[in-house]
Amino acid sequence: MSDKANIQGLIPHRPPMLLVDEVTEWNKHSKTIQAQKTIRNNEFFLQGHYPDFPIVPGVITLECIFQTGAILLSLCFDELTQGNKVPVVSRVGKAKFSRMIRPNEEITLKAEVTEQVSTAYYLKGSAEVDGKVAARVDFVCMAANREESNT
Repeated sequence: MSDKANIQGLIPHRPPMLLVDEVTEWNKHSKTIQAQKTIRNNEFFLQGHYPDFPIVPGVITLECIFQTGAILLSLCFDELTQGNKVPVVSRVGKAKFSRMIRPNEEITLKAEVTEQVSTAYYLKGSAEVDGKVAARVDFVCMAANREESNT
């Protein structure tokens, strides 16, 4: 799986909020995944954060990790790909930022399912640049019913 079209078949995110470029590896047995995101100069979230010193907002870094986790859940759990379910973040904890992420840097995104309780999936994830951790987070996703659009 190496393009956004394949990723779009697994999670509901679409540009400009699709924040994972490609999945580089995943393992259904160990429930782990690694993905990539290259930060381009024209990313919507850099336009005002900050004009003279662009930095990826922490919330965007976390969203990259969350999307990587959602892709993993869709790859590992049939109940999320069959029917009308979608993984939705329901809890965030132990978020830690240890490095700024700047334009033209490539982020390696990692996620791992640590536990499943009914329709709750416990994950931990990280974002790394040049082998150095930029952010870590523990989070929980729920398998939510996808409601039909009225439009």
